[in-house]
Amino acid sequence: MVAGGFAQAGGAEEIWILPVPGETPWQVPAESAGESIGGWSADSKSLFLYRPDRLPAVVDRVDIRGARREHWKEIAIADTAGVEGIDNLRVAPDGRSYAYQIVRSLSELDLIEPGK
Repeated sequence: MVAGGFAQAGGAEEIWILPVPGETPWQVPAESAGESIGGWSADSKSLFLYRPDRLPAVVDRVDIRGARREHWKEIAIADTAGVEGIDNLRVAPDGRSYAYQIVRSLSELDLIEPGK
C-alpha cells in the first residue's frame, strides 16, 4: 500500500490510501484539514498524523480503516520564540523514536532616534 499524498476536494486536504492495482482506494479519516503524515506503524495498519501548524504538536496514531484514533504523543518545544510549527515529522515504524524540523523566524527591532 502507498499512503497517497493529498487530494484536493472542496479546498480541504484529504489523505487517501492507494492500494495495489485492482483494489479500491479509500480515505483515511482526518480529524481536521491540514493534517500531515508522520509515518506508518510497523504493522502498516496505522498512520501517525499531526498538524504542522500547532504547538505543541499533537500526534495521533490513526487506523487507516477508520476503526480507531488514539493520542500517541505531544511534541513540545522548549523555546517557541519565532517558531511557526513543526515540519517534516518522521516517526519510526516501531514508534520508539521520531525526528522533526522546525521553522524559526527571528528578527530585531531597533529604535533609531534622530540627532543622537
